[in-house]
Amino acid sequence: IDGSGSGGFSWYSAGNNAVSFTFNAALLGALPKSAGIVWTDVGFRQPTPPEIGGPSPVVFEAYDAADNLLGSVSADLGDGNVAGETAEDRFFGYSSDAGIARITLRMPNSTDWELDHVQYAMAPIPEPSTYALLGAGLALLGFAVRRRTG
Repeated sequence: IDGSGSGGFSWYSAGNNAVSFTFNAALLGALPKSAGIVWTDVGFRQPTPPEIGGPSPVVFEAYDAADNLLGSVSADLGDGNVAGETAEDRFFGYSSDAGIARITLRMPNSTDWELDHVQYAMAPIPEPSTYALLGAGLALLGFAVRRRTG
């Protein structure tokens, strides 16, 4: 993506206020444990007549294989600038050990927006605290082994 949207391959809403991406466990070998997308831009807001400018709600949702909502996050984003700058780009994502079958991004008040960079991971992404706990455990194990051999 070139920062202006003119040379990249962003998905444009083209009159839609929502888009969903479905992950096929049969094709992937399993459902991803983490999935997300980058929301990149908003132009016009509703209600009719459309107006330019100002933040508008963006809603990200993740669903499991039974179509149960795993989690959602929302934020008021956008500056109404349709020049495609990258300053307002935001990543939305979710992790679940149960697996993610679908992600949806909605803008209830706009049908003029873009998104990019669908990402998914088959293994959960560890939190920094997990690494700290692992490091502390390894240090204690090393101390115990050293004490026995010393």
